[in-house]
Amino acid sequence: MLKISETTKAKLAGNIRRALAEVDVWSNCLVGNVSSFQALDANVKLDSDAFKLVTNIISEDPLYIFFSDWIAREIFERDLDKSQSKVPVKLELLPGVPSSEHLAEEMIRDFCQLPFSYKIFLSLPAPLSGLIHPEQTETDYGGGIKILWWSDKLEKSYPGVIKTTKEPKDQGSAKFLSGKETDDKERLMVLELCVGGFLDRKNNRSISVDLALEKVKSFFGLCVATGLCGWGSPAPRASYFAASYRVDNDLIIPNNTWPIPVGEDFARTLSLLTVPTSDPDALRRSHERIRKAHGSSRSERIMLASKWLFDSVGGFDQLFAFLQCTICLEILLGEQKYADNLSVGDILSNRCAYMVGNNDEDRDHILKDFREIYAVRSEIVHRGKSRLSQQNKIQLQKLRNYCGRVIRKEIDFLALPNG
Repeated sequence: MLKISETTKAKLAGNIRRALAEVDVWSNCLVGNVSSFQALDANVKLDSDAFKLVTNIISEDPLYIFFSDWIAREIFERDLDKSQSKVPVKLELLPGVPSSEHLAEEMIRDFCQLPFSYKIFLSLPAPLSGLIHPEQTETDYGGGIKILWWSDKLEKSYPGVIKTTKEPKDQGSAKFLSGKETDDKERLMVLELCVGGFLDRKNNRSISVDLALEKVKSFFGLCVATGLCGWGSPAPRASYFAASYRVDNDLIIPNNTWPIPVGEDFARTLSLLTVPTSDPDALRRSHERIRKAHGSSRSERIMLASKWLFDSVGGFDQLFAFLQCTICLEILLGEQKYADNLSVGDILSNRCAYMVGNNDEDRDHILKDFREIYAVRSEIVHRGKSRLSQQNKIQLQKLRNYCGRVIRKEIDFLALPNG
């Protein structure tokens, strides 16, 4: 919960009332000049702890984004504009609109409830059905992530998720959601992500949206690294959109938020993933590693590296995918402390060899591979290499394999007292 001094609240309330006086409404939409809201961040300085929190979950101009979004959402949800006027009308002139004092008080009270809690839902392609046992209703992977079978009960609680998260009929069409309903023979598998933060109505201005998608990418990167997921030929394209609901304990708060665009690259990568094994022991080991990564306060680098690994899997630009894999390893192994006289390639090769090598022969093989891999990286970065040869593509597969081995070993280290 956000803590703001009474002095700051009073100053904020005065600025909000002046901003509300400038609000124009037409057809239940906020229109016209919003400069009065844009001035909030310049005119009102939040206490340092509050400012740090809201800039970390919203943006560098959090007051403008939150309060302009709040009033735009309320105008729409309360159906305030019943005038059917052909021209914009001042908000305060609409019949039945609460006073600016009342609205400002309500807006500040809601602002102080930040960060809000949300559930985000994303439907998953059929080849990922092995992420959850058919006889189970859900699998909890920790970190606020569950994979679950959608049900009538969930649809009643979170209406519209199926319509929102199904694959688009036509990417270029104005009607970008298929609205396809499931039939009796089809079971829809959904990723549920619980996050805190702030999602603006159109999901295009808040940092929290990006952080949520990064968390999902990290999860699937962990799936790849632990062997739970492999990749193959593209399946039918995954959804371009996720649905979100604001929740407060067990209360679901209708928020009329637009679908979250996950991006074409993300959808394409997700459509490549498969679950290559049904072996219960292998699945259990992968599940345990992922939960361990999510459950540790020391796993920030692992999660970031996993995101880069995920991004490398789906990229059609293989040169960039090669660099993404080297970045993944540099995040985990590239600390140059006590290694000032070594190149990055030497640091990574030695640390990787002694971290994951099974014996002297294996370590020598890793050192040799890294010399070749970093020669390719140098050509890409310093000489503008334009394409990968067939041998380079084999090296890319080796590089992804090393990323997975290092991530698995780093997760295993988390169990150690000073891991």
